[in-house]
Amino acid sequence: MAEESILRQGIDNRKRPKLSLTDEIDVKDIMEPGSIDNIMNITTEALSGLQETFHNHLKRIEKTIIIQDEELQLLWWMVGEQSTMWGNSFSDIDEKSRPILLAIEAASMTEEFIEPPSLKAVFSRVGISNSSKVTIPDAINSCGEETLKKINNEIKKSSIIFPVHIAAERALETGVNASWIDGWSSISDITKNTELNHQQLALQVYRECKFISQFLS
Repeated sequence: MAEESILRQGIDNRKRPKLSLTDEIDVKDIMEPGSIDNIMNITTEALSGLQETFHNHLKRIEKTIIIQDEELQLLWWMVGEQSTMWGNSFSDIDEKSRPILLAIEAASMTEEFIEPPSLKAVFSRVGISNSSKVTIPDAINSCGEETLKKINNEIKKSSIIFPVHIAAERALETGVNASWIDGWSSISDITKNTELNHQQLALQVYRECKFISQFLS
């Protein structure tokens, strides 16, 4: 149900807006007879309403353009098969860490909080499979210490909402060895052997990144 709701919101958020400047004008008011003062007041109110409607339309158009630009960026990123953030081609990034690293890069390319409905398809095209599985600890440790330092930030996080980012923090505290895993498993309520398919992990990381961006904005 939650996944369907996210998909539906993504589709609705990307519908091209239908614009009309006359939707909010009550023609009956304008046609009613009255004094010149009443007519002027009605005209002023109508113009004010048009200005407000026009301003709202501009904001909706601006949002549509931003979304289209983001989708174009994702398309070129996907076609280019090259990660600018991590300095490697997609295929050269370790398969276990790929869902984490490419999801972080995809999230950095989008300003919209509501994810694009094509996100799973994008992940599939960049080599993030829904058939391969990995545990969060294995994916985190495969990133390596230097990479984890780049994705860590100082904001306070909930271990329930941000289990992957909390895992990265705990791994860094111990020098990326196995000693962090039991403690992380305890606070996140995720068993250390729980496997996710790579797309599930990528979606989780992407959503965590979008939540974090809201705190930082």
